[in-house]
Amino acid sequence: MKKLGLILLLLLLASGTAYSQSIGAFAGYGSSAFGDDVDEESNYIPVGAQLLFGSGGNFEFGVEVNYAVVPFIFSKGDIGDMKINQLYYGALAKFKFGTGRGIWPYLRAGAGMYTGTIEYDFTDEINEFGFDDVKMDFKNAFGFNVGAGAEMNISGNNGLFVEFVYHIVDRELDVNNEDMEEGDSSKMTANNWAIHVGFRFGLN
Repeated sequence: MKKLGLILLLLLLASGTAYSQSIGAFAGYGSSAFGDDVDEESNYIPVGAQLLFGSGGNFEFGVEVNYAVVPFIFSKGDIGDMKINQLYYGALAKFKFGTGRGIWPYLRAGAGMYTGTIEYDFTDEINEFGFDDVKMDFKNAFGFNVGAGAEMNISGNNGLFVEFVYHIVDRELDVNNEDMEEGDSSKMTANNWAIHVGFRFGLN
């Protein structure tokens, strides 16, 4: 995936076509959509950045990083809380229905690596029985995201954007449990969605 992005960038530069660059920063609000793996939903707050390249037309591509600064938190009652952190980094492509000044809708799609941790924060009562809080890593997992949004250009390549993104990924704990029987799995569906609000800055 990294090689493909580098090849596309080199072809764009070698073509001699005038190209644009921009960097966007965003924050948002989202929710889990873990399905049957978790019997409740939890909200989270993502923040992130996008670096995009284009030829001045409707198509842009680049990279994105996205971190859940406020993680998914699931209450386990008298036992405590389960917290799931998410970090995503990968490739991104946007197709805009219009260019120049004005408000332009667009479609977006991405693919990349999802990682993070899961934490069990037990209550003080549980800790008193000798159970310490637990933190485990997730294995890196390849996943996809799709969405749509709208961008309002203010001047040049600077503007505001609002977008809806749906993440599709299965995640698995990075554990080596010899007691697990064949067919057992720590893999879980970790789909989630978010609404991003951000600002993009033209770099040329």
